[in-house]
Amino acid sequence: TVAVRFQKSKYVDDALDGVERAFRKNFREYVAFIGDEPVTKLELDKELESVPPFYRSAYESEEGRKKLLENLINKRVLVKEAELRKLYLKSRFREELEKRRQQLLMRELYDEITSDVKVTEDEMRRFYNKNKEKYKIPARVTIRRVVVNSKAEADSIYEALKNGANLDSIIKTKSVAPDAKTGGWMRNLGKGSQPKPLVQKAFKMKPGEISKPIKIPGSNQYAIIKVIEKQEESYRPFEEVKPQIEKTLRAEKAKETWQKFTKSLWDKYKVKLIEESGEEKGTEEKKG
Repeated sequence: TVAVRFQKSKYVDDALDGVERAFRKNFREYVAFIGDEPVTKLELDKELESVPPFYRSAYESEEGRKKLLENLINKRVLVKEAELRKLYLKSRFREELEKRRQQLLMRELYDEITSDVKVTEDEMRRFYNKNKEKYKIPARVTIRRVVVNSKAEADSIYEALKNGANLDSIIKTKSVAPDAKTGGWMRNLGKGSQPKPLVQKAFKMKPGEISKPIKIPGSNQYAIIKVIEKQEESYRPFEEVKPQIEKTLRAEKAKETWQKFTKSLWDKYKVKLIEESGEEKGTEEKKG
């Protein structure tokens, strides 16, 4: 909802009456009138399209479209009132308008100058190969563990697991680790993850393997782990990152093209800089 504060205008009552009439006519060609000036359904549809997608659904119901129309009319009558008061003659307004005009012109010029910038397949592949480390997917391992308070108990559990004992049951009844309540899972561990002795051992094992008891440093506890899943170090494929690379390279080439074009305008418009001493400095000397 757009909240606005404005003085009572001669247009407001007519406009709000127009809102009611428009909704009774179920959005025909005209949805309101501001004096003799119509507000069309097409204009209201365009106003809806300008609403960010996240908020758009709030204006798609009949009540929501009515509120959107009120907001559109508010903007129209406010602009009319500002024009009636000739606020566009104020120097602050004219300065801001000129600044905005220049910004829009430069944006249009930038789009025109850089519109032909292209990135080739070969350039993208070279960039990918040169920067491949950026697309590395680190090795990962997922394990389940049983942690107990003595070596003897750990040895006993290890033998039981080797002989086919149920891991779920052992974790639930024997493990003293906090994660015992959730099945002893430790997921997506990287090579630098903690606890180090368990992680280092896990990366040397194969999926499905069960480790011998591992001493946990700084305690009397021992852990037995089972490797559930293991992902070796890999790289995101070229085709997956190709759009991202193309965007990066195009931005770089567009920047370079724009900078060269801008420098060329110094010659075209015979730019001269004035030094503090009062001496003129030409374009070529400035660039060199």
